[in-house]
Amino acid sequence: MQLRFSPKVTIIGLLLIVGMLRMSYWQWQRHQWKVNLIQDLRSHLELPIGDLRELAQSPHADWSKEIFRRVQVS
Repeated sequence: MQLRFSPKVTIIGLLLIVGMLRMSYWQWQRHQWKVNLIQDLRSHLELPIGDLRELAQSPHADWSKEIFRRVQVS
């Protein structure tokens, strides 16, 4: 069996290697983002139950930090 060098196969192989490495890095970033999201959600669920009226009337309420916060509605 004789091995032959083929520039076309080599370039395609290198492009596939680079693509796979990039996709694995992307998956790792998604995993880290999801772990951080789950930690944020758990910390929001551990907060004491708040009153919706107080949160709505607060002039300094940052609604992006109140996502998935438990509130009491009556």
